[in-house]
Amino acid sequence: MCYFMKNVVCLAFTYLLYFSFHSAFSQAPLTENKLPVFRIVLDPGHGGKDSVTRSDGYQEKHIVLGIAMEVRNYLEESGFEVIMTRETDEFISLPARAAFKGDIFISLHTNTVADTIGESVRSMIKGMEIYTDKSMETVELLNRSKVLASAFRIHLAGLQGVKMRGVRQKPLAVLNKNQSPAILIELGFISNKDDLAYLTNPDNYKEIAKAIVNAVKAYQLEFTP
Repeated sequence: MCYFMKNVVCLAFTYLLYFSFHSAFSQAPLTENKLPVFRIVLDPGHGGKDSVTRSDGYQEKHIVLGIAMEVRNYLEESGFEVIMTRETDEFISLPARAAFKGDIFISLHTNTVADTIGESVRSMIKGMEIYTDKSMETVELLNRSKVLASAFRIHLAGLQGVKMRGVRQKPLAVLNKNQSPAILIELGFISNKDDLAYLTNPDNYKEIAKAIVNAVKAYQLEFTP
């Protein structure tokens, strides 16, 4: 009798442990399946000794760095990972810039018209331009870069105070040696007084940053299953 009771107690204890474990396991919260972080390489052009482009005391390298820092903040607040090719006034070679790897690569610049061109003509040339390079290493990189450029053209065209001139192709080392879908954006002509005023007003940087975030999101949707 004692032996029988001992077996019953042992069996009951085993079932109790099983159901307690099973209940706790079944009520545990499910692990959320998170999408991989989308990584953006943000490249403020020039820097350090590379500081040729300037107008009315403003230098391209400083303008694009200020805009890039604001863009980085908005991208990070939107959940993107951002890698900056530079965060200070330092020289980074073109091959070193192109070596940064991400899901996309965005190089920021400002444009200018040579002083040798007459003032009347220079004053008429203004607006943003987006560049891709048809000499990228693979067709896939080129095609994705075109999609990226198209998304940026649409969203940057909505900015008030600067016009969009369109998407163009040009052989650029920072693009054709890149291992990521890559574009270069000329944010405006600092040789034009209207564009210069727009690009040197920090109040406009937030609007540029918002447009870039929306463009990145639009690009992402193109390749989301």
